[in-house]
Amino acid sequence: MDGQEIARTQVGYRALKTSHPPVYYFPPDAIRQGTLVPAQGTSLCEWKRAAVYFDVVGPKR
Repeated sequence: MDGQEIARTQVGYRALKTSHPPVYYFPPDAIRQGTLVPAQGTSLCEWKRAAVYFDVVGPKR
C-alpha cells in the first residue's frame, strides 16, 4: 500500500486452499489503526464460522 506497513505480527499466517488464492490471517491487534474500513458482505464457513471483510485504505494522491 504505497510502501506503508499495515500489519506487523509474529503469529499471523497464510493459508493455501485448493483452487483459491492465498488467504492471510492476522490477529486484530496486529493491524495498524486507520488502515482498514468495513466492506460490504459476509460469508459463512461450516468450519470457520462467520466472516466479515475489510478494505485497505491509504493516503490519497
